[in-house]
Amino acid sequence: MIDSALLVKHIAALAAGLAIERPRYDFAAYTTVPGVTERVLPGELVVVEGLFALSFAQLRPYYQLGVYVDTPDDVCFARRLKRDVEERGRDAESVRRQYDATVRPCGLAFVRPLAEIADLVVDGTDPLDFKVEQVVSALRKRRLLRG
Repeated sequence: MIDSALLVKHIAALAAGLAIERPRYDFAAYTTVPGVTERVLPGELVVVEGLFALSFAQLRPYYQLGVYVDTPDDVCFARRLKRDVEERGRDAESVRRQYDATVRPCGLAFVRPLAEIADLVVDGTDPLDFKVEQVVSALRKRRLLRG
């Protein structure tokens, strides 16, 4: 669950050079861990990542480069299955049911259209070093990176 008001508040603070206390999320329980936070310090670059990073209009003014990673559905599912089983303690059948019932339909309706507002679209199946180079190149062109 995304607490969009808190997310906007935190990104605004980081953009202003202030540290934040990010809640710790328990992916197996689908909730934040009460009273547990992680301190996040601001840096030269603040990276906001996630499926819905571009969907919050209130955040877009803080973004200097919006990147969309375009990945075929079968690859998305395979990666999610591996992650959820290995890292989040879920069983394969529950991951498949959730993916078919909510993840894929929501992705098609709400995530895929975000490619149109991104400044840069990279192929999610390309080697990681190539994708990173594309992002670094775009950051340099915008004079957001030194060197």
